Amino acid sequence: MEAIVYVKGYNGNTLSSTKRCGHVRWLLKNGKAKVIRKKPFQIQLLYQEEEKYKTKETQKTVLGIDPECQN
Repeated sequence: MEAIVYVKGYNGNTLSSTKRCGHVRWLLKNGKAKVIRKKPFQIQLLYQEEEKYKTKETQKTVLGIDPECQN
């Protein structure tokens, strides 16, 4: 099972989640992020993203529903 870390930007806006736990550890260790929730694990960046990386585009997602699945 891979750990997923949810990320919020400097202003509290939701960013894409990540599986790069080593990078998240580095951000926390160097004071560039803080933990805002432990379950599910969420961090908030303490720096503003560079303007060239900001986009208004959203990533397309697909939701798959299995009608045969029973809970």
